[in-house]
Amino acid sequence: MRGSTVLAVARTRFTIQDRNVYERLRGRYADVPGLRVVPLPSPASPERVGRSNFEDVVLSPTDSSTRWQLRVDRAHPVLFDHPVDHAPGMLLLEAARQAAQATAHPDASVVVGMSVVFARYAEFDTACWIESESLPDDLNGNRRVLVTGRQQDSDVFCAVVSVASVDGS
Repeated sequence: MRGSTVLAVARTRFTIQDRNVYERLRGRYADVPGLRVVPLPSPASPERVGRSNFEDVVLSPTDSSTRWQLRVDRAHPVLFDHPVDHAPGMLLLEAARQAAQATAHPDASVVVGMSVVFARYAEFDTACWIESESLPDDLNGNRRVLVTGRQQDSDVFCAVVSVASVDGS
């Protein structure tokens, strides 16, 4: 809200597992200090992913315009505001947002909706690949992009991201 104007609405559902369940789910990854991390690859162009600073880019380019390597910068002050043993969901949501904006590039756009399903944890010790695919526009004429995160040939998350043109076209 800004004043009495609604700016956005979000709905979410999540569960927090007790310690024993979490340790069973995470296996060897649960709270491992000094876990090996994939070297941080170079960032994509900030303008292409809707960012103004290289430090905030979470995607690294590949030879495909619809595939990126996830950049896991554990020194990022917002995405890693506390120690974790896996890539946080906020990092994956930002990767989905950036991939959708890169898919819409060079058209200026803003994310207006996102539906996400997380399937498993994204680990630090192997590359996570972010892929995008254009879908038919939604009923409001917003561009929709399917963004999938994969690690070791398994889906980590799947998101349908809706983006609107900034200039209204």
